[in-house]
Amino acid sequence: MQAELPELDYLASLSLLLDREFAHKYLQRHIENPPNVRMEPWIRTLSDVQVQNFGFLIYRLSYSETDEEWASKNERIIQEVEKVLEEIVGGECAVLRWIDGRKVEVEEGDLEGARKHFNSATIPESPNHIPRGLTTRTAIAVTPASLKSFDYDFCPFIHAIDPQYEPEKGPSQPSSAAEGRRTEPRHVYTQGYKESILLPLHIIYTDPYALRSGSSQVPMVNMEEMWAIATKHPWGLYTAPTTGETRREWRQMKELAGFTIKYAKDSISGNISSNS
Repeated sequence: MQAELPELDYLASLSLLLDREFAHKYLQRHIENPPNVRMEPWIRTLSDVQVQNFGFLIYRLSYSETDEEWASKNERIIQEVEKVLEEIVGGECAVLRWIDGRKVEVEEGDLEGARKHFNSATIPESPNHIPRGLTTRTAIAVTPASLKSFDYDFCPFIHAIDPQYEPEKGPSQPSSAAEGRRTEPRHVYTQGYKESILLPLHIIYTDPYALRSGSSQVPMVNMEEMWAIATKHPWGLYTAPTTGETRREWRQMKELAGFTIKYAKDSISGNISSNS
């Protein structure tokens, strides 16, 4: 393998200037003559099968708000989603179909209850069958925790629920020798994964819908894989595929948070002197 030549300090400024010049020349033609914006392939596929609307079933699982407070939060959620759809050709066909968890006997914050109800609604003979076009591969929900995230500066989130999650799944067990056969191996969930992930509103269509419910017959990514990425984030959010540099910054944030918590605990317990 050929060794890289060392970069001379006095050439650094010149190299930066040349990089900017070539980047400008490359982008200039696109700025002067913007390419035509095309419809996303997964939206085009939905159009080909004559789906008039597409979107999610979304559960309200926070019940302590007054009607006025809920209307305000609901409007904020819709505004955040509409910002995303403005950048997607064909996004005007997207919908959110709300379900009040109280009306289907789901307790406040109960994601498992929402998952069970969602699965029952995917049965064709169900009296409350999910309308055509709404995904049956992902449900989303608003809980008290997610509503509180709208009150702070960091990214507001909702919950994405995995309908395929089966909490009773475990490792396969060999049958007895008398039976003369073995059970098929079954998927074993990664420790810590439990049916849902925290999801920023600005990517609900570009990731969970496009990757899990778009043009492919099977999901391009499962929820457990998305959760594995989310575990690297300081707040446990799934923020779409990342780079090594981003994950390095996340590790630094986690380390700083851990140091801050430890310092606070030591201060309370008196382990830190006043001169520290």
